[in-house]
Amino acid sequence: MRAVPNLKVCLAFASLLFALIAASLGCSSAARDRSDQADPSDNVSALDSRYAGAREEGASVARKQRGDERPRDERRRPSGGTWDRRDRCERGDGKDCDEDTSGRDAGSWGTTPPDPDACEDDPTVVTIQLAPASLPAGTVGTSYGTHTITAAGGTAPYTFSLASGTLPPGASLTSAGILSGTPTTAGTYTFVIAATDAMGASGSRSYSVQISPRDPATLTISPDALNPSTVIVGTTLPQEQFTVSGGVGPYRFALVAGTLPPGTALSSGGSFGGTAVTPGVFTFTLVATDSSPLPGPLSSAPKSFTLSVVRPTITIAPATLGPMKVGVLFEAQLATTGGFGPHTYSLVAGSLPPGIAFSSTGRWAGTPVTSGTFTSSVRSTDRFGSTGTQTYAIVVEP
Repeated sequence: MRAVPNLKVCLAFASLLFALIAASLGCSSAARDRSDQADPSDNVSALDSRYAGAREEGASVARKQRGDERPRDERRRPSGGTWDRRDRCERGDGKDCDEDTSGRDAGSWGTTPPDPDACEDDPTVVTIQLAPASLPAGTVGTSYGTHTITAAGGTAPYTFSLASGTLPPGASLTSAGILSGTPTTAGTYTFVIAATDAMGASGSRSYSVQISPRDPATLTISPDALNPSTVIVGTTLPQEQFTVSGGVGPYRFALVAGTLPPGTALSSGGSFGGTAVTPGVFTFTLVATDSSPLPGPLSSAPKSFTLSVVRPTITIAPATLGPMKVGVLFEAQLATTGGFGPHTYSLVAGSLPPGIAFSSTGRWAGTPVTSGTFTSSVRSTDRFGSTGTQTYAIVVEP
């Protein structure tokens, strides 16, 4: 029989609860009727107050589950920013954060976001822009120069990197955003450069750079002529180093026409030298090839050089001999200037006075036995075959 009072209590409690729910629904309807005339911020304040306790409790539970026990102030968003409804998190009342009960489904805030606790893990949307908008074209073998990529919209300093694509071979990008180098391969190169600011936000820009092949005619051999261009037979040439402007080194040189002077040589690296051992006028033609990759390598236009190799002037001394005297010993030594020793002497015309001998070293010696005038022509030959001749009229006195 005691169950009756309990039933009455339950019925009374249910009636009270129903009245409260009806009153609440009536207030909500009235609030909506006034929303066209009232400031939306009033709704925000009212709803925030109504759900503050439940939201804070739910957010606290969510933070503990994530192991995030930071104080409330440390979890607040930075001042100013953009409310991005695509970023979602769980709020204490079980609703998604982008269901903005203030009536502002998405938008911007001033010094405080609509609900700093509900979206404590939602980063501020930062737009980082890179400049310039485009990069210039380049040419194989020609320095691309230095181009600096800059960034704005985030927190300096920025770190730059190649996000995707391929830089032109021979070019490089530093973390400071400096693009430089000498392109080695022709083609069109598309790549994306990314910039990351000090807070970890990033942005990127796509670039397309055209690298043109080098015109082979711009591959030029230097110097224009040999120095010296005339040498004496037997002269050791000063080392001549041919060089090339344009293209991509190292370069290779090749003889494509003519003949090098005997005794000289040309290396593949363009070094020319040696000892010219044969007289004559020698014209030879060179072509230089660079190290450009496919579709290279490139070749220079042919370039000709001329070297004249001449005989030296060889002089025999003394210019006269004698007189000699019958029965008296005679001795003399010839000397040669010009050419390259040692020199070899020989009698090439005429005759010696009887009793006199002439050696290959240029020595005259003996005792004349016959008086008279005798004509003798002698020759001096250096080690490269260059010669000089001297004729003597030798008088032998009785």
